[in-house]
Amino acid sequence: QRPYLPELYLRLAELYIEKSRIVFLLRRSQQSGKKTALNQLESNSLKKQAIEFYQRILDHFPKFADRDKVYFFMAHEYGELGQLEDMVKQYRNLIAKHKDSQYVPEAYLLLGDYFFSKQNLSRSQAHYQAVLKYPDSSASIIARYKLGWCYINIADYKNALKLFEKAVMTSEGDKEVDIDTYRHVNVRLEALIDMAYCYPEVYKKN
Repeated sequence: QRPYLPELYLRLAELYIEKSRIVFLLRRSQQSGKKTALNQLESNSLKKQAIEFYQRILDHFPKFADRDKVYFFMAHEYGELGQLEDMVKQYRNLIAKHKDSQYVPEAYLLLGDYFFSKQNLSRSQAHYQAVLKYPDSSASIIARYKLGWCYINIADYKNALKLFEKAVMTSEGDKEVDIDTYRHVNVRLEALIDMAYCYPEVYKKN
């Protein structure tokens, strides 16, 4: 078996994904910024080809060193395609099979977001709490903030306030949040705003 093949497939998948982004943006710019179903179809077709390469690696190269990356990237593309059950499955595969992977904290975070969007607060809380076991990951900054919102949703403003306060402290120094979904989110500012929302509830006069 040729040892270079899985790496080649991984690079091909990444090229298909990059091409899907370029094609989508190019077509949209040619149509004055309009997002059409045809543009999305063309872009999605390229994403699906990338997923096929990821699956080929998983099926045929059980000893490939970067299988954790394959699970993570595949999950991301399923999410982009709106195939959320497949996305969840691949994040779970990553967590179960590669516990020490650098991608695990973000997988927990994105699973927490998925369950939060479904208003399944207990499961979203469990996943955000799991991220906090990885304090060196920038995902923990986001997870702490999102966990605060889980508490707000059950009217536990005291615990929400504590989490927002800690989110402010841990995000000081402008530590970069190296997560695409949250790259442009100013966690410190958002947490400060939400602290102001919680204060009246925590310290309201009896």
